[in-house]
Amino acid sequence: MFFFFSLYVVAIGQAGHTHCVQAFGADQFDGGDPVENKSKSSFFNWWYFGLCASATISLFIINYIEENLNCGLGFGIPCFFMAVALLVFLLGTKTYRYGFKDDKRNPFVRIA
Repeated sequence: MFFFFSLYVVAIGQAGHTHCVQAFGADQFDGGDPVENKSKSSFFNWWYFGLCASATISLFIINYIEENLNCGLGFGIPCFFMAVALLVFLLGTKTYRYGFKDDKRNPFVRIA
């Protein structure tokens, strides 16, 4: 029971995280500007490169560290890099673009 609950929690978390972060990143570029439109394409290329590179590193290097050196170190390295990523994300908040809608109606009413 605990195993299936854990799988559902991971699936829900991954489904909410992946699409929201990519949409947030793409929202930082102006679609009407040709230079930024080219940069948006580059953003997604680097996004998927980072995703695949981090998966490869975690599969081989972190797994080796956990099994042969120290399990705590194997968890500490990703924790450190997540803290650095959070710090970089928070340091850039003043430069992020926010798109506010003027429409104050209920979003479900706008869809219908």
